[in-house]
Amino acid sequence: MTCAQYFLNYADENSMVMRLDTIKQFIDQGRFPQAYGALDELLSLGPKNTNALRMKALLYGYEGRFREEARVWHQILAIDPEDEWAIDYFHRTLQEEREHEYFTDLLPSGGVRFLPNPRAIVSISFIGVMGCAVFLTLANFSHRFAILAKPSFSFSSFAALVIIPWLLILYTYFRSVKEIVIERDAISIATRTKTYYLSWSEVEAFYLAHRVPPMGSGLSLVLVPKNLDQSPFEIHIGQNSSIRAPSFLVREIVRVFHEPTYETWSNLKLPKKPVVFS
Repeated sequence: MTCAQYFLNYADENSMVMRLDTIKQFIDQGRFPQAYGALDELLSLGPKNTNALRMKALLYGYEGRFREEARVWHQILAIDPEDEWAIDYFHRTLQEEREHEYFTDLLPSGGVRFLPNPRAIVSISFIGVMGCAVFLTLANFSHRFAILAKPSFSFSSFAALVIIPWLLILYTYFRSVKEIVIERDAISIATRTKTYYLSWSEVEAFYLAHRVPPMGSGLSLVLVPKNLDQSPFEIHIGQNSSIRAPSFLVREIVRVFHEPTYETWSNLKLPKKPVVFS
């Protein structure tokens, strides 16, 4: 390699690094169209630039464009079969497929029932059990420390460590999603106390909305009814939600209804505050 070739390659590498930094700024600012445009321009210069492809795949995943995301990860794996990010993606895909088998049921009517994972209830229940354990431990040492034996301290610690956590457990239990049923003519979302029903003929818009800046779990499925007096439905389908196999949920709605509109949450013009299911 000549000296001139070396400096040309070095300049190209630095230029790509600067372009990737600019694209990261676009993403952090929520300027996704500009980020896609810059990525496409960068890939036109180097179609096998795995850093740019990886960033594009992650951006697709954050927006909920699951088919486009899978296509790019396949492209990366074809370039570099040992790419750790691509391998991790396909591991997560296999896990989601297993969760889809475990957390969904096919109904006799032809619909599909999605059963959420009660992660929030389990987490709060663990906090409640730990609170009871701490309270009992403090009570066990009350004969050694006078402050622990005072009625005011006992009542306040009992309220903080036992009553409040268990009230939160009951609140989470009754507000949590019991099931989501997707049928050819409607969607129904059942909590422990109420069932929400919306026929597809009554739906004005179907969005996959993401929040900015990307925080990993900001994706929501939003259904806006034609009736302006009826509240929209917002279903959290990000990483920390209770909805398992979210791409299969979206795929099922697309099958019976139509493709979603991908939008930034701040750009949604909702007629009313949505009913939130997480």
